[in-house]
Amino acid sequence: MLRHCHLLSCGLVLLLAACGRGPSTPANAPVASPATTASPGGPAVKVETGSTSAPVPAETDRRTIAALMRSAFGARYDAAREAAFADLPEPSDRGAMLRHVVTGEGFVRLGDGQTLLVANANPADAEDEPIVSHASGGRLNLYWLRQEQGGWTLQHKEENILETGSHGGLGQVKSVRFAPAQTALAIESGGTWQGYTAISLLLFHVQANGMRALTEDPIRLHSDNQGACSPEMARCWTADATWEFAAGPAAGDPARPAYPDLLLRFVGDASDLISPAASTPADGSQEPPRRVTKIAGEAVYRFKDGAYALIRGENLVPEI
Repeated sequence: MLRHCHLLSCGLVLLLAACGRGPSTPANAPVASPATTASPGGPAVKVETGSTSAPVPAETDRRTIAALMRSAFGARYDAAREAAFADLPEPSDRGAMLRHVVTGEGFVRLGDGQTLLVANANPADAEDEPIVSHASGGRLNLYWLRQEQGGWTLQHKEENILETGSHGGLGQVKSVRFAPAQTALAIESGGTWQGYTAISLLLFHVQANGMRALTEDPIRLHSDNQGACSPEMARCWTADATWEFAAGPAAGDPARPAYPDLLLRFVGDASDLISPAASTPADGSQEPPRRVTKIAGEAVYRFKDGAYALIRGENLVPEI
């Protein structure tokens, strides 16, 4: 069953699945030029696109992940199962502790010489098996480690920060270097519910021994209703967005960097029912006619008032 539309706050954000399809976004939006983007009623804004920073997947070398997990959890790490078993706080109730199965998802080498281990946690049953369902997401856990004298030393941890995704998984973990020695962690997560698929972006600034959420609301990256589309449906669509950081001014204070603009580029298509299904033969030998349009455009998000917010264009990924 589709559950979504809004987030529950638990210090950061809790992303849930979507509940109902909102108004469709116009499918024939114009394509903005590479260097500018505009919105109706507003002037074009110039964005520095000469040097952008695109995200890359977190590293997933299993031997390194095992070494990091062993250093982060000690005796609680089971090498045979490639998982740790630990009591962690509930994302929505930090005072409630619950036993979890924790698995390493990947790692990111930070610019300050540290390595960030990204782990996923799921509540454990009596046999220490993960409790997951279609509607349950993964729980984000981060561990900062430094390699010293041939081993890893745990320096900081942030556990069960939020829950996002579906089927017990976090989604795709990526990172991007947006300034010298400054790294952003990205989680692209979502799922499919009753034929509707949605994927959204969460961003965090990872610092030496801590992190900062850069998104208050998830930013839509993909949606489609291909699993639910029928000849009689008013609109069927598939829409995708790629994202990257634009070139920005160098930070005057390394501890408080100026976050660059976030650029999204959209592609996709939509088909709309032209005439009612009643106008077609009752035997189903002919499907109702449809009009196909392209989804294409750009949008710019800027960091202000503590989170990235849309400043130009529009997000052309329909909300569901």
